[in-house]
Amino acid sequence: MRLESEQFDRMRRDQAKGQISSALALARSGGSLQGLDLSDALRELSNSDTSGFASFEEYARDYWRTANDINELAGLTDAQLSVDEQIAKSLEEQCYE
Repeated sequence: MRLESEQFDRMRRDQAKGQISSALALARSGGSLQGLDLSDALRELSNSDTSGFASFEEYARDYWRTANDINELAGLTDAQLSVDEQIAKSLEEQCYE
């Protein structure tokens, strides 16, 4: 049973990383992330279970690669939000003129 559980845990982690990678690719290409909910993926990736890795070095490499992707995504979405906020502000000003 434990082997199946470890495989399932690894599959969920890989799926969560895939969701982050897809969102990052979309954000890099200028696509909208509106309506995209990554909370489950981020929750899954916040688990620090090292059992699915052959060594601590492998875990650390995966951890930092994933952390960098999440940080880059956060920066891109913050920039996108700023642009969206500017557009909304501009539209509001036009409506009140």
